[in-house]
Amino acid sequence: MALETTLVFLARDRFSLDNRHFGLVLVYLGVVVIAIQGGVVGRLSRRLGERAVAILGAGLMGLALAVLPAAPRLVVLLVLLGLVAAGQASPRRRSRRSCPMRAKERSTAPFSAPASLSRQWPARSVL
Repeated sequence: MALETTLVFLARDRFSLDNRHFGLVLVYLGVVVIAIQGGVVGRLSRRLGERAVAILGAGLMGLALAVLPAAPRLVVLLVLLGLVAAGQASPRRRSRRSCPMRAKERSTAPFSAPASLSRQWPARSVL
């Protein structure tokens, strides 16, 4: 995502964050994504459906990104970044591994996850 690339300039120029402190901001974003993806998204998906949760996440992320440049204080920036990270943690359509398919369908199904590539073209020894 391009956010991390451009955010470093905002963090440095407006909030005087050095590399160490900006690294802590990135760790915070990772923790938020892990917490939301691991603890909230699955429950909401079962209750509301994957589509509704994905739309909710995209809306949340879009709203937070729209307001992000106007963040007056670091605390507000961190809250908005938390909302962006939470919006990124949207449900992923079930991968081929979790969807039962007949053998004929497997060869024609589009790839739905990077792991699908490894199942289609398994690694071969070069030696």
